[in-house]
Amino acid sequence: MNDLVIQAEGLRFGYTRRLILNDLGITVARGTVTGLLGPNGAGKTTLMGLLNGFFPLRQGLLRIFGLDPWRQRTELQRRLAFVPEQPTIYSWMTLRYFIDFYQRVQPVWDVRYFRHKLNEFNISERLRFGSLSRGQQGLVSLLTALARRGDLLLLDDPTLGLDVVARRHLYTTIVEELADQEVTILFATHQPAEVEGILTHVAFIRNGRIIRQGALEDLKAAENVKGLGQSLQELTMLYAGGES
Repeated sequence: MNDLVIQAEGLRFGYTRRLILNDLGITVARGTVTGLLGPNGAGKTTLMGLLNGFFPLRQGLLRIFGLDPWRQRTELQRRLAFVPEQPTIYSWMTLRYFIDFYQRVQPVWDVRYFRHKLNEFNISERLRFGSLSRGQQGLVSLLTALARRGDLLLLDDPTLGLDVVARRHLYTTIVEELADQEVTILFATHQPAEVEGILTHVAFIRNGRIIRQGALEDLKAAENVKGLGQSLQELTMLYAGGES
């Protein structure tokens, strides 16, 4: 059985004359929590778009569960969930309206779980999404994805703009909800220090290429032998050329 959930080789992608991904290669193994770390403009969001099948690949090989994200997007969408950088729920929607709408378009969505979690976090279904705090909006987006019960969770810096307390709340939710499940996570973030405790693997991206990837503890051990820093923040600065 192939344990690779994501396999990408030689990805090249850009807009007009601007090349964003340049011979990028990355592998993500089943059941791992992989951090995609790199500075703004490195290509993290573009890679997430390709993984979601938002646009066709121009050059290279990309497979998720052995499927082509563009040509087999309908089949693949049943197995993955995505939390974007900015919430995509309309601000005028009440959460009750959103629930009614979403369970019609996503028949495998676990509405009982979603409602239970809203109640647990004391978020009323009567509230409009736009009236929620930024932290609550991020939490609702994350819970929406978790209720998909997918095999792969893609997170494109969903904590952007949140304060430290709200970010840790979301991270704790991810760990608690997925600890006993074999869900694979690819987490693009600009806060390496804050996700160090939940990552098992890392992939450092710079100028559209993966500079280095592997198990986090293995990379720490390798750099320790060289007498270099071991924290994820230090490794990110070493490989990705600065803070993510």
